[in-house]
Amino acid sequence: VSGLVSGMKKEWIWSFAIGLIAIGAAIWYNRPAGSDFSYGKCGTGYDETFSDNYNDARRLFLESARIWGANRLLSLPLDKKNRAGLVTDFAVKKGRSDRVLIHLSGTHGVEGFAGSAIQSAFLRSSKSQPWDPSKDPTVIFVHAVNPYGFAAVRVSHRTSIGHLLPIH
Repeated sequence: VSGLVSGMKKEWIWSFAIGLIAIGAAIWYNRPAGSDFSYGKCGTGYDETFSDNYNDARRLFLESARIWGANRLLSLPLDKKNRAGLVTDFAVKKGRSDRVLIHLSGTHGVEGFAGSAIQSAFLRSSKSQPWDPSKDPTVIFVHAVNPYGFAAVRVSHRTSIGHLLPIH
């Protein structure tokens, strides 16, 4: 019995120590903005391109594509009547037809926030880059391959099937 009690004491001590670390981390993470360690902006430009929801991400992507100088903007609604207002958008900058670069975001849906931010930041930062259609590839950005998963923050489409998840 004494060995069992000493083993329980060790488990209790470790649990208590881990709990204190977790509490300390929570206090540090939620500290006031004016404390010695401030969060601040990371300085990458992504802060301005991350969105809180699908609609804001879409608006920012389309705005960024216009700034970039896309030759063509196309929108493909999720359904014929577009009842949900969910759309996959395409931004195309014409270049050589034998060289094509395609960048996708929101393939599964939920990761669309990061992909959208990357696309918008790239489009905005590339607006001043020289573009020679006879030398440069055609570039196609596909925003929100799975707009339902993006908007609903889930890894499936409207029929609740994860179309890119492995089936066992």
